Amino acid sequence: PHIAYRVDNPNTLKYAYLQVTDWIYEVPQNAEDTGEYIDLTLDSMDRAFISHFSFVQEKLLMTYRPGGGALDTVPVSSPTIGVNTSIDLQATEDPTITYYNYDSDYVRCARGNGGGWVFYNVAAISDNSFTDLKIDSQQMMHVIYNDGANQIMYYSAGDGATWTQHIIDTQSQVPSGAIELDSNGNPHIVYM
Repeated sequence: PHIAYRVDNPNTLKYAYLQVTDWIYEVPQNAEDTGEYIDLTLDSMDRAFISHFSFVQEKLLMTYRPGGGALDTVPVSSPTIGVNTSIDLQATEDPTITYYNYDSDYVRCARGNGGGWVFYNVAAISDNSFTDLKIDSQQMMHVIYNDGANQIMYYSAGDGATWTQHIIDTQSQVPSGAIELDSNGNPHIVYM
């Protein structure tokens, strides 16, 4: 198992993984006052990619091992207000992060492209408590999120420029949910 979490003293992101029978703990570089709204995925070599937010810095952040070295924390864009993050990797192992931008009331997507980021609006919503993201074998993004003010749960799929949106539930104050894709790329969603 690989785990990313926040500790309060000092306020920082922390990363742990089990190596045989011992837990290895790391505090990433540049991670002070970070580690809110965390999500974690692994690349094909089991290296961590962690999306998270810092209220102090007001930035959407990603922590990873550039060049396979020490864990480092870098801003996705400065400033990008990005809470309720979710991260997945493209076939190229470039990261894609979904998040809620509470300044503009949009669920957005930041897609890594080999060194930079391309930003897309997924949907305009009134309030949000989570996003969850999976990328299929055709590199299409599948995102679930909620509009808390209107009690609506949504699923959207797209390539960034074009999105297809579906309403999943219209009577739910959904605080959390998760999406997974089956072997045919069909979404399976669980939510509360």
